Amino acid sequence: MEDVLIVAVCGQSVLYDTTLVSYRDRIKKEQAWVVVGEETGIPVDVRRRKWKSLRDRYMREKRREKEGKKSGSAARTVKKWKFFAVLYFLDPFVHTEGDQQQPSSVSRDRDQLYQTLTMFLLLLLSLPLPQDHRAG
Repeated sequence: MEDVLIVAVCGQSVLYDTTLVSYRDRIKKEQAWVVVGEETGIPVDVRRRKWKSLRDRYMREKRREKEGKKSGSAARTVKKWKFFAVLYFLDPFVHTEGDQQQPSSVSRDRDQLYQTLTMFLLLLLSLPLPQDHRAG
């Protein structure tokens, strides 16, 4: 469910791209959530809550990664959360404490976002479809 939600939200930049004028437009955001619902089949309250949970977890993981680099604890390997790399497309738009990103870097980051998204979608399309385990 989470992977389908991530792909659907990724296709609706108004839900995460803070550089867009429409990011603050509640009507556009509501329309985007409707599209996400149609693509995922997840009820509205569940999809919003699940997205917030995924986004918040991503931020915690980024903070943990940053703190690990600061402390120099390279000897201790920490297993990455399975959606960490997939949610990389959020990087240009979310910042952990202490990060200072210049507005000019957002356009460079957007290019990286599209490259990452393309790689993710290609990977997703190469995965086998789940089998229906019900007896026919």
